[in-house]
Formats: sequence, structure tokens, C-alpha cells
Amino acid sequence: MIGVERFWKQAFLCIMLLVLLDRLWILVLTMGDANDDMTIFWLAAMDYSHGVFREPFFYGQDYSVMLESVLAVPLIRAGVNVTVAVPIAMAFIAIIPFWSFALWHRLRGEVMPALLFAVMPVLLPVEHALNQMVGSGLAVLSLFPWVQLLRRPLLRSCLSAIVLAASVVVQSNAMPFAFALGLCSLVENRKRYVWGAFMVGCSFVAVAWWKARQFYAGLSGGVVNSVYGSWSEFDPELLMKTFTRLDAHFAGLSPVWWANGSIAFLLLVLLTVILFVQRKVGYAIGMLGALLILMFGFGFKKIHDGTSSVFFPLFRMFMSVPLLNCWALSALRADWLERTIPRIIAMAIILVCASMRFMGAGSTYETARSDQRSIPLRVRPVAWIRATCDEVVQEARSGKSDIIVAPRDVEEFTAHFIAYGVPALHPEAPPTYLPDHERRYWRRTEKNVVAERRILVARAVGPEVWTRSGLILPSLRFDHLVTPATTLDPSLWGDIER
Repeated sequence: MIGVERFWKQAFLCIMLLVLLDRLWILVLTMGDANDDMTIFWLAAMDYSHGVFREPFFYGQDYSVMLESVLAVPLIRAGVNVTVAVPIAMAFIAIIPFWSFALWHRLRGEVMPALLFAVMPVLLPVEHALNQMVGSGLAVLSLFPWVQLLRRPLLRSCLSAIVLAASVVVQSNAMPFAFALGLCSLVENRKRYVWGAFMVGCSFVAVAWWKARQFYAGLSGGVVNSVYGSWSEFDPELLMKTFTRLDAHFAGLSPVWWANGSIAFLLLVLLTVILFVQRKVGYAIGMLGALLILMFGFGFKKIHDGTSSVFFPLFRMFMSVPLLNCWALSALRADWLERTIPRIIAMAIILVCASMRFMGAGSTYETARSDQRSIPLRVRPVAWIRATCDEVVQEARSGKSDIIVAPRDVEEFTAHFIAYGVPALHPEAPPTYLPDHERRYWRRTEKNVVAERRILVARAVGPEVWTRSGLILPSLRFDHLVTPATTLDPSLWGDIER
């Protein structure tokens, strides 16, 4: 028995190193590119690094906190370029939920649960790692196990509720796992005062969320993307439709058996049944609650907003599923791993999965880069974005322009990169404006009225051509307009253009 424990303790350190190397490889592979949403993370990170907090959520939206930009601030203040700092923050967010639970179990001497959480990232398909977005809520959940170390039950319950509720506000795809952890905590501690403290913690977050909602309700320009409109409508037909295409919705989330994403969902169901059979009541009820949340979510339109591309995948809505499976497995006994042959098989599976991820990451990423027609965003080399923005800024300086306008009439994605990339990469440049899709409320509502204002119109006049090695810029046309006493508003854009 002592030999077995020593083996798995040493294996734990090796697995942590393996996962770190795997994440570094993914970071190296993807850091040279960025999508148009990434430029908004850059812009927010630069704002935050100067102490400027303009909106509680992602610019132009009433949901999703930009935790990635917040975590990039220390790196930016230390001198790291924003185009490097934000991807590093995203890599940290992707790995910290697994590592946090793994280290917490290891601290408690629970070797097998620690191994499960530690190894899961390399047991998943590489598509899971290549999806860089929407993991911030799960990163907040990484605080949950450490709150359990508090000895005062009231404080522990209140802070647990704050962490769980905050994770859902930061990113709603954390809800299934947060709901499971909350239910389990309440079932295993049924004292009224503990439940009361839990409700108080939830109330704190609810008030903060309501205040954020009030902030957006008071904006004259509203928001560009709202999750509370048609996206939040429930349709029973969509619920039934999801059950017929589980492989598509859970692709990238199935451990070991990567060909069928539905395995991830079916594993949740199987583990829930086993937990009830083994009378692990708290875990079983938590898993049942998570399953109900997941299945209820199948009926909402937002759940179906995605594609098969790793840049905009359907499975990004279910990113908590691997953590849920780890959490449920951690409650089961794993005596069979004390035997020599199962240990050898387990280590072989880990090494095979890690090797396949390493060898397949490059081709999977290149395949996604080569065909982006089905997704509502574009991924471009950072060098390309920087060179394009440099060209625009140089033209603005030579023409002594007061403002840069990037219309979306020909190539909308180039306009996005210019509008949000220029202020992120060149804070000293004239302000930018994106007609008809300006996410920054302060740019939509501020008074751009002066006696004479010189406008630089940076328009993409042809299809974009770009490569990773030979940098080819888009064809841009620059027009310098002097407009007396004109407010730059989307409704007036036609007048400005003429």
C-alpha cells in the first residue's frame, strides 16, 4: 500500500508537469493569432491597466465579465505587451480550475481525486484546449475549495455562496458546476443558520448583478449584444433537437474517447446513478441538479449559437462538464488503481492521449484557420493586425486627423480590427469609431461636436488576403473629411460618407 501511494504521489507531480507543457505548447501555437473579439480584450486590458473601468461586462454586452483582461493587468504593468499578456491570462484561466481542485485534494491527502482533476486536461480532445474563450466563470469557481478551509461555518457558507454566484455572473456556462457544488454543500450541512448565511452571500452577488443591469438600462445607446433578448427565449423543440445531436454539442468534452462527444453527457448520467446507488447523497443530488440545469438549457437559443469550428464551438456552452465528471468521479472509490496492471494501463492512456494532443494540435488549428466561413468572427495573425493598425495610424498622423472611422461596408472584420486594435496598440492615436456596431457606449454617446473636425475614413476596399509567413495587408482606402459641427452617430453616418 505504501508503494502504491508513493507511486501515485510521484505520478501527480509528473502529470502536473505534463499538463503545464501541454498548455505551453497550445499557447505557443495560438499566441501569434487573434480574433476580432480578442482586440476588445486587449483594449479592456489597456484600460484596466490605467485604472479605467468603463463597463461591468464585455464591452457592448450585458453579460460576461472580462476576467482575462483583469488578469492581464499585472503582466502589462510589468512591461509585457498586451498581445502577449492577454493570451497568457487566458491560458492561466483554462488550467486553474483543474489545478485548484487537484492541489486542494492533494493537500488533504486525497491522492486519487487529485490525480483525476490534474490529468483531465490532457485526456480531453485538443479542440477543448484550442477554444480560448469563455472559461472565466470556471476560474472563479477555482476559489471554492479553498473557502472550505475556513473554520467558521457562517463565514464559510457566505463566502462559498459569493464564489458560486459570482462565477455564474462572470460567465453563465459555470452554472451547472456551481449549482452542483452549492446543492452538495447545502445537503451535507442542513443547519438553518448555515443556509441563511448562504442566502446572504447569494444576495450580495444578486444586488451587484442588478446594479450592473441598471447601469446598462441607463445607457441611451443600449448594448450591441444582449443575452436577455431573443437568445433567452425557451423553445421545447430545441430541447428535443439537442438530444438528437449530443455529439455536436459535447464535441471536445469527452475524455479519452474523443470520437463521440455524447460520451461526456452520458458519463454524467451514469455517474449520477452510481452516486445514488452508493448513497453519496450530497454528490448525487448535486449531479442531478447539474443535469437538470444542462437539460433545461438545451431549450434556449443561446445554447445553439455555435459551430463545429474550434474558434466558435457549440461546446463552449458546456465547458463545466469535464469538471463535473472529475468531481463526481472523485467521490467514488478507486481501489482497482492499487493493482499493478490497472496502474500501467492508466499511465499508458495518459501518455497516449497527451502524445496525440501534441501531434494533432497543429493540424487541427491550421484546419480551423483555413476555413472560417461558418463563424461570425475572424482569426488573423497578430503581426497582420499590428501592421494594419500601424498603417492607419500613420495615415491619421500625416493627415492630422482628429478621429478614425472604420466603416463595415466592404470588409467588416478589417473594420473591427482597426476600430478596437488601434486604441489598444496605439493609445496615443486619434480615437476610433465603428459605425453601426460600436461596442463602446462612451464612443456612441459622447459629444463629438467641434467647430471643425477632420475625419479619417479607413475603408477596406477589397477582399482580405493574408498568410502567416508572407504578410500581406488588406487594400485600404483613406478619405480625409472635414465636417463642421457634426456628431458621429450611426444614424448620421450616411451624411458623413457623402
